[in-house]
Amino acid sequence: MEFMNQAVLAIRGMNKSTWERKVNAYKRWGLSEDEILVAFAKNPCCFRASEDKIMMVMDFLINKMGLEASLIVKRPTLISLSLEKRLIPRALAIQFLRSKGLVKKNFYLPTAFEYVEELFLQSSAIYITSMLNESCCGVLNMMWNLLNDPTFCLAK
Repeated sequence: MEFMNQAVLAIRGMNKSTWERKVNAYKRWGLSEDEILVAFAKNPCCFRASEDKIMMVMDFLINKMGLEASLIVKRPTLISLSLEKRLIPRALAIQFLRSKGLVKKNFYLPTAFEYVEELFLQSSAIYITSMLNESCCGVLNMMWNLLNDPTFCLAK
């Protein structure tokens, strides 16, 4: 029943041309129509996003993060997440931790994007406390404070 509610919300008020524009936005990233429908079936919210939002999130995931377009088929929720409030800050945090050798090689970034805030901070703290050396503490504290600052904006 939950799927049906989400599907109705996603397509309510959407005309055929809007649906087709969103499908074409996904196709521009190499997804087939079948893959797009699988993503919709997993999480209809991926069609509630605007065409511009679809393009921006896909650009970020593929061109900036080096992930595969097919990731959206497995994790369509990523499209509905905020670039400015979740995806970019978490990517920066994970990249910083990786640059300091504080993230395990098998760490799967898309999982971190989907974690609720508390779980993300907990999992990050586990990596930090288990692998951190004293020289990084000040820089890491500064970065966490910056990412949690509501006035912080990457798009300046």
